[in-house]
Amino acid sequence: MSCCPPGSHGFLAHDYKAIGKETSAGGVEVYETGTAVDKKMTIIVGDVWGWDGGRVRQIADQLGGLVVIAKMMKPYESGTNGDALPPDFNIGEKFAEIVPHLKENWTPEVVLPQLKKVMTHYRTQGIEECGMIGYCYGCWIISHLCQGEETPLPVKCAVMSHPSLGLEGVFERDPTALASKVNIPVMIHQAKEDDSALYGESGSIFAAFQKNSDNKSKTIPFPEMHHGFVTRGAIKNGFSTGSGDEVEKAVTKALSLTVEFLKEFKILA
Repeated sequence: MSCCPPGSHGFLAHDYKAIGKETSAGGVEVYETGTAVDKKMTIIVGDVWGWDGGRVRQIADQLGGLVVIAKMMKPYESGTNGDALPPDFNIGEKFAEIVPHLKENWTPEVVLPQLKKVMTHYRTQGIEECGMIGYCYGCWIISHLCQGEETPLPVKCAVMSHPSLGLEGVFERDPTALASKVNIPVMIHQAKEDDSALYGESGSIFAAFQKNSDNKSKTIPFPEMHHGFVTRGAIKNGFSTGSGDEVEKAVTKALSLTVEFLKEFKILA
């Protein structure tokens, strides 16, 4: 089971000049942007290209409030800006190659202690609550974090764009069983390759999210968009994957829905 199903977007190069800063939070490197409002923040857990892959920093800069992306994935080869996969890695064709690295370095057991250090740091800075956004792999990590146990910062909700809870299959575990323990409202952005039997209106993962959130979860289909489109679907011509106006419209819609959901749970003003 791959984190990115066949047909997914690959790495997206960008020419965006980020306005935030790289800094340290609890001994973990982070990208930090914006200013906290009402003692709230948003934490983004990125895809397999990590804290500087595709347009993830542009999303963070435009979201509003205090937003942080942590560098938590030991790089495979050189990684991207020292994190996760290198730009030229074809995950659709070579996923099996990175499975040993994933099992050793990118598991919840390895990544969550780092994420909790980041949360603890911002708690000491006066932050009281957070919302989360996950992309692909990041949704799997968030699902393992929000299992009903106390976290250093209370998590009020999460947006999961093209989620990869199917990574449970790498460990011979059931993704629906993982979802059944997630204890926060979740908004899913379901791309073309994301299995409707899991993520659709009648899907087992969505049903589990609904049950545990008193029907406050949502799933939004993007049937024409490929897995990875929010962070890696290209808008400008000449970029490495996808292209055009339809991608731009879908990304704009997904981010608008993200902001609405975070506002619904008082993470954004």
